[in-house]
Amino acid sequence: MKLLYEEDSWLVLINWSKPMIYENLIENESYNDDDAHLYMITGKYLNNTPKLFYIGKTYYQYVTQRLTQVDHKIRYDQLCNHYPKHTLFVSHGTIEIEEGNRTEKRVDEIERILIYSMNSDHTINKNKLCTH
Repeated sequence: MKLLYEEDSWLVLINWSKPMIYENLIENESYNDDDAHLYMITGKYLNNTPKLFYIGKTYYQYVTQRLTQVDHKIRYDQLCNHYPKHTLFVSHGTIEIEEGNRTEKRVDEIERILIYSMNSDHTINKNKLCTH
């Protein structure tokens, strides 16, 4: 099968780390910070299935740095208020692109596709949902 726009497509693999408790990540950082350009915030209550809350990207900074910025602190407080019985987790996403490079534009486009395709009732990153 020949792709319609072969020069604009690439095979992408995202390796997600084991989720870490949000607060522990902020305090202790993570060895995954070195390579990750994506992160996912989920929440879990007791033994229920985790809820996807947020997918974000970083390019020039670590995930841990991104999570300590003012807008994320506000987002964290909102999640804690809306889901007080949930434990929040963060997973790091490391991107591998077959026969391609990780560029800022590609990381941004991958994030948009993830947000679009993984949209749930609990997702709070709606800015990019309709822009891809």
